[in-house]
Amino acid sequence: MIGLPIENDPQDKAEVTSIGEGSEIFPFTTIYEGAAIGKNVTIDECSRIGHKTKVGEQTKIVYGAKIYDNVTIGRNSIVGGFSCDRSKIGNNTTMMGTLVHKYLHHAIDTWDKELGPDEPTPVIENNAIVAFNSTIIGGVIVGEGAYVGAGTVVTENVPPNTKVYCRCELVSSRRD
Repeated sequence: MIGLPIENDPQDKAEVTSIGEGSEIFPFTTIYEGAAIGKNVTIDECSRIGHKTKVGEQTKIVYGAKIYDNVTIGRNSIVGGFSCDRSKIGNNTTMMGTLVHKYLHHAIDTWDKELGPDEPTPVIENNAIVAFNSTIIGGVIVGEGAYVGAGTVVTENVPPNTKVYCRCELVSSRRD
């Protein structure tokens, strides 16, 4: 393990970023202070790992992933896309979509402030799959073993072992 003390303000206590043995971090990746990267983790190029984020052992962070502050990612997972502050991603999970807050207030009003307890964040439980270009909004829980198909927008909890997908139909009509 490598410990890197990083000081913000002379009055603040230094926070240590730890990187587990056998982990690979590719170029142009940003890892913020206080992050904890487990053993044998791979983080592809151009990724972002936020402040105090925890990444479990043998997890792969895919090229260009944006993982914000205080996110928890379990072991043996594959994560890409975007994960908002305080999101939780379970063990053996694939998350390639977007996890966002519901934004109960206009963003400019809270731009530089911590999220309050009224801002729920997404939870992806163990063995779930959130496919490419899908979006999980607010305090939604995607249950254990659930599957969220590509391009699906989810605003309600997904029960365990359930498939949720968007079936888009092409509607053709003539414009006269």
